Amino acid sequence: MGGATPGKWMMGLQVVSCDYVLPATNGNVRVVPAGHMGFGRSVVRALIKNLSIALFFPICFTVYIFQYNRTAYDVIAGSMVVAKPTRARRNE
Repeated sequence: MGGATPGKWMMGLQVVSCDYVLPATNGNVRVVPAGHMGFGRSVVRALIKNLSIALFFPICFTVYIFQYNRTAYDVIAGSMVVAKPTRARRNE
């Protein structure tokens, strides 16, 4: 589904690779490289996410600590959850 679970896909979200984040205008950010995560990063993210939820539940609340509301497992795996880009429609 292009970097999304069924729930993320229905909400218009996807997970992309993220080495660093650059602030942009109007509260938006630029995620670099913002490409497909690949199998390795996906496995690392899934393992860390499931272990942190199962064993260290309060670690899930690191979303309030890291900049841009990223969780610890997203920072470690080099990923970020973003809104899927929408296609601009032309008024013809």
